Amino acid sequence: MSLNIIEELRKAGCPERPAILERMYEKNLEFFRKNYPVLVRFIERANCPYRLDITESFLNIVHEPSGKLAHPEAGLDDFAEMMGGWVHGAWTDLFNFQALISGKYPQHFKPIHTFDTRLNENFPEYGRRFAAGRINLKEISREKRFSPPVVFLGIFHGLHIAHYLQHTELTTALFIEPEPERFEVSCYFLDYSEIEHRFGTLHLSIGNEPTSESIATFFSLLRITPQVWVRILPGYQCEHIPFFIESIKSLQATAANLIYPLDFELRGLQQGKKTLDLGIPLLSRLIRVSRKCRIAVVATGPSLNYDIPWLKKNQDRLIIFAVHSSVRVLRKHGIIPDFQFNLDSIVEPEGLSSLQLFYDVPFITDYKVPPEILTDFETPLLCTDSYKQAVVRFFMSLTETHPSTTNLAVSFACFCRPASIYLLGCDFGFKNVNQDHAKGSMYEDMRDEGIVPSNEAGQFLQTWVKANFAETERIQTIPVHLRTKIVVERCLQTNGKGISVFNLSDGALISGADSRHSANIRLPVYRKKQSDCRKIIAGFSPSAKGMNWAPYSETGAARFKRLKEELIDTLTLSSFSWKEFGLAIDSSLTAVLGKREATDKDFRMDTYYRVLVDLLIVWYRCLIFFDDTADAEAVYTTGLKELKAILDELEWPRELDE
Repeated sequence: MSLNIIEELRKAGCPERPAILERMYEKNLEFFRKNYPVLVRFIERANCPYRLDITESFLNIVHEPSGKLAHPEAGLDDFAEMMGGWVHGAWTDLFNFQALISGKYPQHFKPIHTFDTRLNENFPEYGRRFAAGRINLKEISREKRFSPPVVFLGIFHGLHIAHYLQHTELTTALFIEPEPERFEVSCYFLDYSEIEHRFGTLHLSIGNEPTSESIATFFSLLRITPQVWVRILPGYQCEHIPFFIESIKSLQATAANLIYPLDFELRGLQQGKKTLDLGIPLLSRLIRVSRKCRIAVVATGPSLNYDIPWLKKNQDRLIIFAVHSSVRVLRKHGIIPDFQFNLDSIVEPEGLSSLQLFYDVPFITDYKVPPEILTDFETPLLCTDSYKQAVVRFFMSLTETHPSTTNLAVSFACFCRPASIYLLGCDFGFKNVNQDHAKGSMYEDMRDEGIVPSNEAGQFLQTWVKANFAETERIQTIPVHLRTKIVVERCLQTNGKGISVFNLSDGALISGADSRHSANIRLPVYRKKQSDCRKIIAGFSPSAKGMNWAPYSETGAARFKRLKEELIDTLTLSSFSWKEFGLAIDSSLTAVLGKREATDKDFRMDTYYRVLVDLLIVWYRCLIFFDDTADAEAVYTTGLKELKAILDELEWPRELDE
């Protein structure tokens, strides 16, 4: 039994169809029971309001509460084949062809520009096709096409999905069921074990949350094809569909826009090397505060305006972790934080001055910060992330600290293992685009001066997320906020177990945190606050080789040489096909960057992650504008040769190995 379920049911007579449906249903339940047991429990608890009625020609799906057909009267099979067709008005194609990096980042821009120029020179037709903006599904045979990644938005019966997959080759797909009560119907028609076998992974999301782990994984930063072209096929009409489409647009843009260029990454490593040499205290041991410890993580979302009075009243009953951009707001209201946080590795003196930080308050920052800005702080404290590139191997690190300083503060709060964490100003969105930060923050000055508070392209592509408080409408958000929110949720899930987390922010809903209004929270006296603050500081000790870090066993130059060779190997095909190329280009970076030695946890090569992504995007983008397989194979062959030449020109900085 496979994905030709429509033909199988058509050919069968009425008496045989129930057995076919029952076998598929049992096959799916057995598959879920072995691999996704939570789905079986969900199906057993769900009260599915649909029934299947066998007819002479096929069958009907009936909505029992209303007695109405759940599909057009013309026939479920014909409707499914129409919906599963290659091209029609219900499809939404998302393209992301914007230039990611400008010439102001020369180290990053040069290889990207060179590769793009060489492809245009070798294939002059590419420029004309790109300007026309027309892209087609690729014809494999009269009966088959090759498709980019597809988001099946609204599974329901899944017959349209089965039809599409039966007649189309694609490398990956995402399955979303916004209305959970419909999901069980698909178990009678859609062979989920076959889907997982075909794609290697079952990307399945059930529910109306567009930032679920499955959806975020599908738009992984290491995958190329979804960043360029994604097709969305709604399976039925419901209120959630436009919401999901906008969210998927934002996730696609998030993947493209939230990574520093190579120039910044190399500068950060060079600064980190200098900072370590100064012997500044580095996180070195576990921190265990008192059993009644309470930590407030304060960011600069617009709702902070309303929680400031509560925070001022309770500042002695909480340890206040202030994200750097919130310090100026707190200072204005007479609140002195207990710790200040910074993640930015690119900090200019004038930018630091505008933050109005307290120089006598402990300053917790990423170790890649420019060493010269630390001299004025009485207590600078350095943190690292286990899964981020570093010039040496650290003995004690955090996780889930990027992309925002808010992520660093939340991660460190979880690391301290308090009884409770309170999130203030962690809105990750806004109700009004002109009120996207708290009053008195540096962002207000930037807006007044006409400066967009972002250095990333596509920053203000907006989408919507669920609100933290039920009485509030959905919250607008942008890629950087959405990514920050997703990582905070992952941090709470992995690092926050056993900690009570309360979200006081009148912004986006944060999974893993309970919604609370500050007006309803009464905090008891916190007698061990100063003792807990001292315990936090005691978790840091002066940076020293052999004490809290050690050099890697292999030079960065040797690792980078090996990475470039392995990357070309993974992209070298014995024979070209659309599918094989798509699979290779999507798995290549995972394959070569995933080879991190177990003992060293060496993430240094991630420094080149974004430039490698952009090189592969340039190549893939050129190739998909050619419809003929022979033309595409020529782009592949020439592109591989040019890519190798460009990689040979990239070198690991010698000073980072000294």
